[in-house]
Amino acid sequence: MRPTGRSWPAAGGAGGTSSSNSTTAGADDRLLDPATEPARIRAMFVRGDWTRRGLGRAILDTCAAAAKAEGFTSLALMATLPGVPLYQAFGFKEVDQAELTMPDGVVLGGVAMERSVD
Repeated sequence: MRPTGRSWPAAGGAGGTSSSNSTTAGADDRLLDPATEPARIRAMFVRGDWTRRGLGRAILDTCAAAAKAEGFTSLALMATLPGVPLYQAFGFKEVDQAELTMPDGVVLGGVAMERSVD
């Protein structure tokens, strides 16, 4: 049985992959099929005072390596608009746009993105 995910806290940020279907915790815990579905990157962030130090790229590199080791061939995530440039620089492509409603009711723009693990 595969674990449902991995996470990596860091001094200025955190991130991780998931082998369950949801891009948000708890929404759909069905295990993904690495042969036909992308691994999900969820809850990645870098604190504002730690930006531009390579931490975001290091987290993404670690996520891609972990997904590849579990047999996944692609990654998927839901980005908030401030994160889109980082993900694009890492090779992610936009596949859809969405509105994300936060627990407090605030609505943010979101971009569904995917890329190969290679």
